[in-house]
Amino acid sequence: MQIDTRSGPFAVTNSSNVSAASITFPLPTLTRPSGDGVIMMGGDQMHMGALAPNSLILVPFGTGSATQTFTLNAYGWRETTGATGTAGTTGTQSLWVAYELATFTCTLSTVPGITGTDVNASQLFAGTITLGVGNANVSNEIISPTGNVIAHIILDAKGSRFVELRFAKGTNTDCNCLAAKV
Repeated sequence: MQIDTRSGPFAVTNSSNVSAASITFPLPTLTRPSGDGVIMMGGDQMHMGALAPNSLILVPFGTGSATQTFTLNAYGWRETTGATGTAGTTGTQSLWVAYELATFTCTLSTVPGITGTDVNASQLFAGTITLGVGNANVSNEIISPTGNVIAHIILDAKGSRFVELRFAKGTNTDCNCLAAKV
């Protein structure tokens, strides 16, 4: 048996930076999660328990100046079995249910991106990250070096079919994140 850690590239989680002032908890839905901030973790096998990476590495960034802050919340999504499961009632539909994985406060550093890249020169990487909800260094590892060095999170996805990241600007202008499955 060989055990490997994935080394795929980062992807920006939202097509444009988020400038919302608050975060709403994702409500149960009949619709499969999709769109900005939603990361598919496993295969597409219905009700079979698809294999998925254990974690995501998250590198938050935003527009503003050093020491400005924003919030990043991570939610997992799973589907009920509906009529196809052993406990499903004939005629029922599957329901997608979100649950909170963790919340973080991110503080911008002085380290900018580079013009013409996914993180441009007007955006700064987070240099300090603190955990609000979740288990630090048990199921979530926060590498928060401060001193204007890029910080990151290793988020335990807890077997989620999808992980959704939601943001709320604080004192900064807007925010976003790089993510990679590990």
